[in-house]
Order: sequence, then C-alpha cells, then structure tokens
Amino acid sequence: WGHMTRSPVSKMEEVIKSPNDPRVYQYFQLQNGVSALVISDPEMCVASTETGDDLADAHKDGDADDDRDHDLADDDNHSDEDQLSKDDTESIASGGKQAEGKPATKKAGASVTVRVGSFSDPQVAQGLAHFLEHMLFMGSEKFPDENAYDEFLSKHGGYSNAFTECEHTTYYFEVNFDSLFDALDRLSNFFVKPLLKAGSMEREVQAVDSEFCSALQSDSCRLQQLQSHTSRPTHPIHSFMWGNKQSLVDDPLKQGVDMHQAISQLYTTHYIAPLIHVVVLGHEDASTLRQWVTQLFGPVAAAPSPLPPAAAAPAAVAVNGSANGGAGAVGHGASGDAVSQSRTPFDPQREGPFEPGMVYLLPTIKDQNLLHLTWAFPPLQAHYTNKSEDYIAHLLGHEGQGALLPLLRTLGWSTDFVAGVNKGGFHYNAICSLFVVSITLTDQGLANANRVVRHVFEFIELMRREGPKQWVYDEHRTIENINFRFLEEVAADTYVSTLSSVMPYVQPHHIVACDYLHEKWDPEMVSTLMDCLQASNVRVDVQTKRCFDHAVMSQFVAGDSLASESAALTEPWFGVNYKQYPIAPAVLLSWSSFTDIHPSLHLPEPNIFIASDFELVDLQPSSAAQGIVQFPLPPTTPNPHMPLVPSRLLSTAWTKLWYMQDLVFRTPRALLCLHLNSPSSTESARGIALTSLYIKLLSDALNEISYQAHLAGLDFTAGITQHGTAQLEIFGFNHKMASLLTSVMDQLCLPSLTQDRFSLFKEDLERDLANALVKPSKHCNKLRVHLLKKYGSYRTCDMLEAVQKTTMEGFQSFLRQMVNTSLADVLVCGNIDEATAKTLAVGVDDALTRSRAQDVTAPAALPKYLVNQLPAGQTLFCCEDTQNREEENNAIQVYWQMVVENDKTKALVDLLAQVLSEPVFDTLRTKEQLGYEVGCGARSTNSVVGFLVFIVSSNYSTRHLFGRVESFIRTFEQTLTQMSDSEFAQHKSALSAHLTHKDSNLAAMGRRAWQEIIDSRLHFHVREATLAQLETITLPELIEFYRAHLVDSTKIRQLRVSVVKPGDAKAVTSDSTLEGEGALGVRVGDVETFRVQAPVFEV
Repeated sequence: WGHMTRSPVSKMEEVIKSPNDPRVYQYFQLQNGVSALVISDPEMCVASTETGDDLADAHKDGDADDDRDHDLADDDNHSDEDQLSKDDTESIASGGKQAEGKPATKKAGASVTVRVGSFSDPQVAQGLAHFLEHMLFMGSEKFPDENAYDEFLSKHGGYSNAFTECEHTTYYFEVNFDSLFDALDRLSNFFVKPLLKAGSMEREVQAVDSEFCSALQSDSCRLQQLQSHTSRPTHPIHSFMWGNKQSLVDDPLKQGVDMHQAISQLYTTHYIAPLIHVVVLGHEDASTLRQWVTQLFGPVAAAPSPLPPAAAAPAAVAVNGSANGGAGAVGHGASGDAVSQSRTPFDPQREGPFEPGMVYLLPTIKDQNLLHLTWAFPPLQAHYTNKSEDYIAHLLGHEGQGALLPLLRTLGWSTDFVAGVNKGGFHYNAICSLFVVSITLTDQGLANANRVVRHVFEFIELMRREGPKQWVYDEHRTIENINFRFLEEVAADTYVSTLSSVMPYVQPHHIVACDYLHEKWDPEMVSTLMDCLQASNVRVDVQTKRCFDHAVMSQFVAGDSLASESAALTEPWFGVNYKQYPIAPAVLLSWSSFTDIHPSLHLPEPNIFIASDFELVDLQPSSAAQGIVQFPLPPTTPNPHMPLVPSRLLSTAWTKLWYMQDLVFRTPRALLCLHLNSPSSTESARGIALTSLYIKLLSDALNEISYQAHLAGLDFTAGITQHGTAQLEIFGFNHKMASLLTSVMDQLCLPSLTQDRFSLFKEDLERDLANALVKPSKHCNKLRVHLLKKYGSYRTCDMLEAVQKTTMEGFQSFLRQMVNTSLADVLVCGNIDEATAKTLAVGVDDALTRSRAQDVTAPAALPKYLVNQLPAGQTLFCCEDTQNREEENNAIQVYWQMVVENDKTKALVDLLAQVLSEPVFDTLRTKEQLGYEVGCGARSTNSVVGFLVFIVSSNYSTRHLFGRVESFIRTFEQTLTQMSDSEFAQHKSALSAHLTHKDSNLAAMGRRAWQEIIDSRLHFHVREATLAQLETITLPELIEFYRAHLVDSTKIRQLRVSVVKPGDAKAVTSDSTLEGEGALGVRVGDVETFRVQAPVFEV
C-alpha cells in the first residue's frame, strides 16, 4: 500500500453519536467499495475506578435489559448454578494471596456484514447462504487450519459468531484489546481468499443439518417455515432458509448440481467489496484503525459490472403515493445515494407475501395457545427516520390503562400481547414489511379466539377514529432523545455486530443513531399504514395442540368448508401437519363493522414517568473508600484498580441496606434490588412453585404502571433467584424511581387480588411448568443439578402438582407466611446519595413491617444450600426419556465434581475451562460432528466447583457420545503435558483479561455485587483475588489438577446424565449396557433416594 499513488480511501463522513459518548467515530469507503466504520475508545484500557472530575464525561453504562429473571418456577434462574463460573457465581474466599489489582479493560471487536443472505439462495440449493457462512470459518489461504480463527480468539480472550439473515450475513468477534489486529487479519481473510475445501464441506454440512435438527422442535421456527411454505411462490420468503443435508446434498446430487461450484459461485458473485461493511472497535486512534482496515480489506475483490442483483438498491416504495427521496431514502450499500425512482402505492393484497383472508392452523410442541395476526406493509427500510410503524405498534401493543392487554386479561383470555414490525429480515426487508400481533391465549381465550381478534380490530378502529396524534409521537421522540443522550455502552461483540448489520440500509451519518431517530412526524404515512390493517388483508395463524378441534376451526371457517374438509397438509421441511382455510366472509365482516367500541378501550394518557432531572448527585465523602463491612480480603492499602464495593448503611433484625454510589459511569441512573429471603420459598416444591406464582401475580398487578415506567427508561422486573426465593429490581433513570418503588411496595402483598386473576396466572404457571423440560438440553441440565443439590431443588412434576392443588385461599396463606418469614436485603447503587438510599430502604422496611403479623420474630437462621458429594473413584449414570414424543435429539452432560470453591480452586477450574474450550469444540463439533450444540465450561454449584462437557445430537447414541467425551479427555492429557510455556502463558493471559474486564455499565457492576449479597458470600473482590491466584499457577500444577479430577479413576467424581428420545431410556439403562468396556457407569436408580442418602460437602 505504500506504493499507491492515490489515497486508498475514497470517501469519509461524520457520524452522529451520543453527546456523552467519548469514543471517536470515522466512516469511510475504500477505493474498492468496502464501507467501514472505525471506533476509537480511549477508555478501553484505563482503570475503572477513577474518581472525581475526570469521570464527569465518562461513557455511560449499557444493556440493562438483557439480564432479567424469568417467571418459570423450574427455570435455570433457580434450579441451576450459573454458567461457566461467571463473575456472579463466585463464592467466598477461604484465604490466599492479597489481590494486587490491575487496570480494568474492555474488549475490542470487529464485525463484517455482507449484503447477501438467504434471499439469494438458488432454488436447487436452499440454505446455501447459510452453508457458506459456516464454510468461511474453515480456513483461508493465509490461515489454512480449520480452527485457526477460533483457536487464536480463544487464546486471546475472545470468541466469534455469525448469522445469516434474509438480505445480509454478519460475522463478528470480540478479543483482548491488544490482539485486535491479528484477529482482524484472520477475519478479513474470510473475504480475501477462503479455502472452501470440498473435504470441509462434507463435514460442515453435518453441522448445518444438526443446527436444523435443533430447530425442528421450536414452535416459532415451525411457524416461520410454514409461513414461508404458504407464501406466494414468487415471493423471496417462499424458501427454506435453514438448509439441511437434504437441501444441500441429497437434492442437488439428484439434479446433478456441483455443490462446490455452487458455493464458490455464490461467494464470487456476492462477496465483493461494494457489498461489504466493516466495523472495528479498538483502543488505537482512529487513524491507525483506518489504516488497518485499508491494509486488510483493500485486497477484497472489487465489483464486477454489472453488480449482482443483491447489490442493487431497492426502489423506495411510495407509502403516500410518491417515493421518499429525503433523509430516509437509502441508496446502494452505505453510499447514501438517494433513491429517486417512484412507483405506485403499495397494494398489500397484491404485493404482500401471503394470500390475505386466510387462516392457518398448526399444532404446537409446547402446551401453549398462540394467535398471530399478520398484515403486509410496504418496505420501510428507507423510512427509518420516521418510525411511523413504531407509532402504530406503540399504541396497539400498549399495556397501560385503556389498552388491549388489560381488557383481555380482565376477560381471562390472554396473558401476553405483542405488536409491531420485527426488524429481522423475514419481517423487514426490501420487498415488504410484516406487521404482526402475537397473542398468548388461555384455554378460555382459545375458545373465544374470534372475539379476541374482533377486540384487536376494535382498537384499530378506535385509532382510526381518533386519528394520528402528534403528542404521542412527540412523547416517544422525547423518550428516545433521552435514551440517545445517555446512551448506555454495550458489550463489544453486540455493538459492532449491530452497527455493521444496519450499515447497508442507512445513511452513513445515521449508523449509530438510526434506532433513535424521529425526524419527521408524518400523519399521512401513519394513516396509509393504518389503512393496511384491514380485516380483508389479514393472515391468521393459530398454534395450539387443539388446532384441529372443531371448536377452534369453526370460529374462523364457514360450516360448508369444514364439512368438506380434506386431510391435513404437510409442510415438507419440518414435516408439520397443518390446515388452511379461507376465513368465512361473515367472520371478516364482524371484524370490520363496529357501532360501539368497548368502553374500557382508549388511547393512553401522557407518561408520568418521563425523567426531566438528570443532575448528578455530589460524590459522598465515604464513597471514595467504600467497604464499611470487613470482607474476606480487605485491601491493606488504597488501590486505584480495586473495584467499588457496597457498604452496609442499615441493618435491622429484618432488613439490611447495601449502598454503592456510582463513581465510574456517572450517569443519571440507579439500580435498586430487593431480595425476599424466606425459608417458606425453598423448603418444598410447593414453596418454590407458589413463589413463582407470586412473581407472576405481582408483575401483573403492577403491569399498567410498570409498563409506562418501562417506556420511559425505568424498568421493574420480578423474578426468582437460583435458590428459589423472590427478588425484585428497578433500574433506569433515577428521577422517578422513588415513585415507582412506592407503587411496588403498595402492591407487595397483592391487596387487590381477585379469583379471576388468580385463576388466569395459575393456568399460565401450570402451562409453563408443563413446558419447562421440553428441550432435552434443559431437561438434562435440570436432572444433573437436581442430583447435585441436597435442598432447594425439586422435580418439575412435583411443582406442577402443587400448583394444580392450590386454591386462592391456600396461596394467600402461603403469601402471608412468606412475608412473615422474609429477611430483606436491599441494594441501592448509582446516582443516589446515602440519605436518599436510606429513605428508600426505610420505605421498604416499613412496608414489610406493615405487612407482617405483629407477633412474628425474624428467623434465627436460614437453610444452607448443601451439595451432594459424588463418590470418589466412581462414575454415576442417570438417564431419562425426553417429554416431547417428536424429539429427535439426545442430550448428554458429563460432569466432574471437584472441591469446595476458594480463590485457588476457582482459578484452576476457570483456567482448565479456558484451555479446554476451543479443543472440545474443534474436536467434538467441527471434526467429529457429534452435534450442533457442543461445549464445556466450569460450574459452581452452591460453592462446589466442577467441570462439564455437554452435547446435543440427533445422529449418535448416548453410549457413543459418552465414549467420545471420555476418549477426548484421556487424549487431551498428552496434549496438555506437551503444551509449551508460551501457549500456557497465552491461556493465562486470556483468562486474566476476562477477570480484569471492565463492567460495561452500571447495571452490570451492580448486579455482580448483588449476586454476592443474595448468595451470602460478600466476596466483592473475588475477581481480583482469583486473578492473584491465577498468576501463581504453573503448568505442572494445572496438569496435576487435570489428572486428579478428570483422569485418575481412583479419584474422579463423575456424573453422567442423558435425556434420550422417547422410549430409549429403558434400553439405555438396562444392565447389559452398564457393564464391560465402555460402561456407562453405576446407575442411579431412584433419584430421590440417592439425594437423601448421599453425603454432603462441608461448605
């Protein structure tokens, strides 16, 4: 490049960013047509605990919504230990070296989006774009080893992933900040000269097929494929986008198609510079990052002439009768050339993907009743700055007072309601957009599905009569402006992949801001889109196990059609039986003719939770050295690299307040967590089940208020801890937090609970429990954890039985007992001073005191969460049938139990996981193709550490899978003994980078501290303590640890669990399969007897 006579960069543009974002953004295009955005983060490798004025402009935290608990009583939230020894599962230290502290760092990352996806699949090789995505990981001319990319990332604290959409494919990674160039070099060669070897194709097609098999039992995937199958044959979504062995091997072979030539042709035609969009995030300055992109992506092939069809810019559809050539118009790639082609207005009946006025009925795998209404909108990609479809979705999907969901819940017909245009490619593409209303129905709601749909059209009619309301749009714009002003930082991989995925569709200066833009109120466009929401344009999909019942079908279909009905049709790829009918004219008429609107329906009131005070509170004198309570490893001297930790400001017999002011992010947000730690919740299956029911009922009681707060950036969530106790959280802008907390505490004991509401969510929980173990991987995980935990874990069937037997009076009695015995932990952190934190905690304590009986005393001690000790020198084996009769996958887990966790053992098992992670995947998944879901990791089960390998396979038996895992573990011993000192140092460095990884945002920092509190460990410096121990570990020490706990047959404590295809468990566990070479192990007969009789670890 030094010999070039002209600049390799042809175009540069400014990028709009949040005013509180300190990062530097540069957008540019290379001469060959590659578009790129580089982001220089000056804070990527600086300490996280600076204080004072230097933090005034620190970048804001992010991704607060991704860590919510779910309401399922037997979900992993309380039934499983947290995964991979993440920071929120570490236990209290038992001693060790003083933590030195290192500067906290962030990850670097990069993403490449190619503007070609499944819409470009040839008919003779459906799924080819997805297959090509897989194949690019299989080596390049410069880096020919199949696992060179993943191996490098693994050794440098990173990982990678990719996904294929309808119109684009995205490849991304994150890595330690000092390894960015080398990782980017490997990724860029995907697009310069990949190998695409025929031998790799033969293996990797098995991975694509396994991925497809993992989707076979997904109700959402089955619905999408049915919609593809029943779409108009000329529409691009009329295809099979997953791909499998049949579509990529068998069918092409029959037609004489050379698949190596086909995949090479797809790559050569579409993986060209003008269709490639690159985002790079690093700590280097923007000029250096730009030079890297120029060097590494300059060799990408330039465009042929003419460009392939996927490169052509879609014409802007005339939503209001003329093309939009203004700010919202998008040209080819990221060039920003405005589209000027005009066309006739969109006709949903003629141009939509589906034949309108049809109903499709298909059975579900899970026990659930789902109703979907779909309308075709014009393509809206070019109108991203207006958000007119979001205006409609905001009103139709609102959950506050006057909305549809409160009415449907009052009628007992629905528990959930979602509306809008999903921005994924299936629903949002250059051809059209799909506006979908999805409703979760109760059994009573299914019996009244026709009337449910009528209420939806009633609200649509109400919106038409009211007309477009500018104040609603302006309010939404105000909220989004606030969110963008205080934009929260997210993880590197999420950020770069999100930005590169929007680059082909938006103006360059809008890449960061596009999701928040509300530039123009366009009531005419809103009215035009509303006109698409006619009964005559709707497609109805009904998913339920009773879809073929006459009582269901007759609500939509005329009697003569039902009388002459034929056998069910079959979707060919998923093999799903379904029926389709024209919706009866009388039904369509009833959805179109209204004299009166239901009196409870009206547009929402203005949102009272929108924040207006964003002042940052003064730093508290005690906050600079927080840590009033003595911790296991108190720092002996002030250390600028030690993390902030909570201090205990208040302690009564019932309530403890932990407080941590935000000295890092300095954002006008706060986090408040409340833990109701009651033995009533965990002492029985009934206790955990009814605590889960309580969470559902409390969330419902607060929904109309909390939904408004959520829209304004203040989220309330209620969930179950991993132990089965209740926890509540409020996170967001702190201005209105006290008001929302008051509402929460007013409803804490459900003073307005009715029988109808109780019955509604009791049915909902029963259905959740019945569906909880449908996936074999989840069933397998639950079985393993249940065997390991002495107390606090219960069989799903026992919880379901307890709920079924519970009356409203019985539940209310339980709730009183739970409140009477709950010790409360409260954490307040963020932009709140100590006095306000105490006021909030006192309010919580007062509300709980008012709710308790007067004569109760605080529990003297809470139960310990003990762990069963597996027998030394023995392998135990337990197998169960999957609950889903149609399941084609087997799931296995091999677990090695080790020792009680302390800083040293945690460092050892985490390092072991770091070393094994990539080889396990490369050997068992890439080379042996045992299944699509293959992996390993460290586990911490109530402070007992272990190591786990898991596989989900549709092609191999349990015996074969266990045998391959055992063979790998024994073979890898030699690999470990031959590891060089430099390679070992790389693994230690990668783990060190993880332990020093800076929290992305306030919520992440606060939740990590919160986990220590609810687990009663209080080891707030666990990462630093583990890091100190990591630095002392030698390779011989790790080898000895590996041999003692994974190889030595006289010492290992191994548990093998499997969930197999229906009817196979009896054969797998017969005596003959447990003896001789390759024996599965000593069978665990009665699970509950084993749990009672097993000795426990002394934790």
